[in-house]
Amino acid sequence: MFTEEALWIKSVLDEVAIDSATKILDVGASDIEYRTSTQPHINENIHKPLLEKGATFSFLDIKDHEGVDIVMDLAAKDLPDDLFKVTYDLIICCNILEHIVERNVFMQNLLRFTHPGTLLMVTVPLVYPKHNDPIDTMFRPTVRELVNFIGSYVKYKIIKSNEIEITEKAYYVFKPGRILDYLLLRSPRWLIRWYIKPLRWKQTCVLLEVLKG
Repeated sequence: MFTEEALWIKSVLDEVAIDSATKILDVGASDIEYRTSTQPHINENIHKPLLEKGATFSFLDIKDHEGVDIVMDLAAKDLPDDLFKVTYDLIICCNILEHIVERNVFMQNLLRFTHPGTLLMVTVPLVYPKHNDPIDTMFRPTVRELVNFIGSYVKYKIIKSNEIEITEKAYYVFKPGRILDYLLLRSPRWLIRWYIKPLRWKQTCVLLEVLKG
């Protein structure tokens, strides 16, 4: 997740009524080290402010990491209903859909965690190179395309949406010492994109409210 993406999410969720009764599900959350150390802006701008308001978090991931509460593959077909007994008031699903081949199945299963009034915070790259984790389907929707995709499975109301331009120069610069992580994504050729504004990385971000029916 980009820092500017996390800041946008924070600014949007700051306007949402969150209290001790709020149950939040973070889908594809990875482990606690990733959220707090590798990308500390996730915890500082998203998780920490919501926890300080009294919200309760559940972290879901396909792998059994430290800090993961629910181990589940939402792209699996025929998941039993008893896995979805609990619904959530806010679901966060950031930078996950581009890595899912069975996106239709994934979204249908994710929506089984919702009830009328659930808020869905979904982000996905709009302009960004291929990054396998372990695969990248190159799903790069605009706001309208992402909303239409989700809306094919549920009635919704758009609360906020944006296509965020990533202006932080560090995301375009090669960083020595982490060659495997940065060679392809942040080699010197990518720095050109920072100088040419229309070529900068972009993220599609939406907050939707699930409606009844």
